[in-house]
Amino acid sequence: MRRERIFGLIIVCAIAFVLIFSLIRVTAPLPNFSGGGNSISLIRLEGIIGGDVLTGQSISEDAVKTLLEEVKESSTKALLIRIDSPGGDVTTTEEIYNLLLRFKKETGRKVYVSMGGYGASGAYYISCAADKIFAEPSTITGSIGVIMEFLDYSELLSKIGIKETVIKSDIYKDMGSSIRDMTDAEKQMFQSIIDEAYERFLSVVSENRHIEMNKLKDVSRGQIFTGLQANERGLIDGVGSLEDTIDMLAKDVGIERKPVIVEHKIERSLFSILFNLSQVPEVEILKGLEPFKVQYILRIGY
Repeated sequence: MRRERIFGLIIVCAIAFVLIFSLIRVTAPLPNFSGGGNSISLIRLEGIIGGDVLTGQSISEDAVKTLLEEVKESSTKALLIRIDSPGGDVTTTEEIYNLLLRFKKETGRKVYVSMGGYGASGAYYISCAADKIFAEPSTITGSIGVIMEFLDYSELLSKIGIKETVIKSDIYKDMGSSIRDMTDAEKQMFQSIIDEAYERFLSVVSENRHIEMNKLKDVSRGQIFTGLQANERGLIDGVGSLEDTIDMLAKDVGIERKPVIVEHKIERSLFSILFNLSQVPEVEILKGLEPFKVQYILRIGY
């Protein structure tokens, strides 16, 4: 029995060491490559903006900031961002957008975006910071809008005999509660938040895409477009693959021969990979209990 306990302790310690080492590695960037006069930096932004950091399926402000700092230290001539995201958290989206604007101002380098399967909502917001946006013909983009979602399971709780008592400092302290109906006054407050974020989104698109606000309303009611449809409406600059975008960017910055692509990325940790593969049902349930969020995100099939 004692031998089994010692063996078990060794196993636990080994697993703990691997997890700690893995978590440390997740924030460690790849060694910096200086590139050269015929090189272009490439950053891939994939997943939910401000989403699930543990599984690695997220785009975070810190990760983007780290990658942009690495690009600054290189001697590449331009930056290409390959984005594949349905959008996400409003605050993180705006922070990343501002990081890209600051990068352009500080370095003077051109920034192009190439959209993958998705470049919608918050991902489109971020893309507006680029000098030019390109998408695949079948890319799903657009979804210009803001959303908040609330659950109301008060009827379910009453059916199974569960009651909750709330002690609060004032009437609005439990706004968004899932155990009671939302009042009209609360709905108006939440709507004002949505309206403010929406107007900010429209301003970003109008300013960067040079579309008048009165015309922008026709393409910004939350509807989605393919890359071809977005191109027809002036939401992007052209349709093409990642390779096509690389060629166009290289030409625009004066690279005459085939450019060298220097990819900058954050290493995925072993822990995040294992966590992602585990698909623990309890974790998914807990994620669904998070407080309400204001989001620039595409909702299809919900």
